[in-house]
Amino acid sequence: MCRVLSIVSYFFDAPFWLIIILAVAGFMFGVFSSVKAFERNA
Repeated sequence: MCRVLSIVSYFFDAPFWLIIILAVAGFMFGVFSSVKAFERNA
């Protein structure tokens, strides 16, 4: 339990730009994979 709290605190201590980059990267990856799936189905 203490280990989980330390991991959570580490994520909250991460710089805000790192969180934004991760969110944008995940969003772009989702869009890219959905477009690839759409092209394959078309």
